[in-house]
Amino acid sequence: MIANKFRVGAVLGVLSLNLRPLEAAPAEQSLPLVEPKPADQGIKLPARLVDGSLMTSDYPPEAYKVKAEGVTVAQFIISATGAVSECKALQTSGNPVLDDTTCSLIRTRFKFSPAIGFDGKPVVEVRRQRVVWVYPDLPAPKPFDYTWSVDIGLDGQLANCAVTGITPEKFSREKACTDLSPYAPPTDAAGRNVQKRMSVRYIMTLEDKSPTVAK
Repeated sequence: MIANKFRVGAVLGVLSLNLRPLEAAPAEQSLPLVEPKPADQGIKLPARLVDGSLMTSDYPPEAYKVKAEGVTVAQFIISATGAVSECKALQTSGNPVLDDTTCSLIRTRFKFSPAIGFDGKPVVEVRRQRVVWVYPDLPAPKPFDYTWSVDIGLDGQLANCAVTGITPEKFSREKACTDLSPYAPPTDAAGRNVQKRMSVRYIMTLEDKSPTVAK
């Protein structure tokens, strides 16, 4: 399964990003991440990633039909402004949609503080990125209908939290009632603090739309 958010870290001077929770890709899919050392590129301080991440929703819809998986190793250029100016797949995942998506995300989403040369000025840097794409075999949605309720005290503190009804899968009733922030105390018409019971209802339904069956 793909994690919701992915960590970025430096590995032998190469930025390594996995769409798999820190587990190694199969050996036959691996490509040695060897590239010139920063000093060989005239770089004193390598570029530093300041923004950019991949999420489960980044798996391209076009790849769902064939349940595409694989490892893409992309090489890209970080300009002297910190933007990614070029990107190409050095190792293909076996699916062009995954490869194209890898470079598209790197170009549009990742932002760096530029590399610094030995003269103290920003310079261009070449990086490689390894992305492991795993088919997100998500379960079919199921309806839910539940109510979250809590008492608001005279001082705004919350108590007697409860969740009732049919909740989504993997929903934690315990977490739903922990670390609750206080509210401003409710008041009556005279402006005096009063106690209230607050309830929020969450509903998700599935309705028949057409008799069409997926092929």
